[in-house]
Amino acid sequence: MGIGPILRTVSRFCHTADQAITHRHVPKLRGLEGKDLHRELAGHIVRIAHKAWTVLQNPDDGCVRFEHDHYLKIWALTQPKLDADYLLLNEAQDTDPSSRRSSSPNATTPNSSWSATPPRPSATGAAPQTS
Repeated sequence: MGIGPILRTVSRFCHTADQAITHRHVPKLRGLEGKDLHRELAGHIVRIAHKAWTVLQNPDDGCVRFEHDHYLKIWALTQPKLDADYLLLNEAQDTDPSSRRSSSPNATTPNSSWSATPPRPSATGAAPQTS
């Protein structure tokens, strides 16, 4: 099987707003599409993915390659509070749920609204009024 499914599991976890790695982060593998086979495999992969995630949280000591998604997820898991009126986010439409939750105006409220589209100026060119 190799380490690929384990690293993909960690990567899929990093792109969610979830707090822990679970079986739902384990990718489906060709030839093991059946629910029972996937459930059995996921049990093993999740256990090893937890170990890989633990290693990744100490990137200087680990043997797993530390990537951009890893440090963003580590940061997101701290539930940061951004004290700002505005947050400019380049390529916001591509923001994953983990980063979106952290950059939300009400990050502690899971269903808070979040928009990647700035308000449009009025027809007169005046700045939009904010409430």
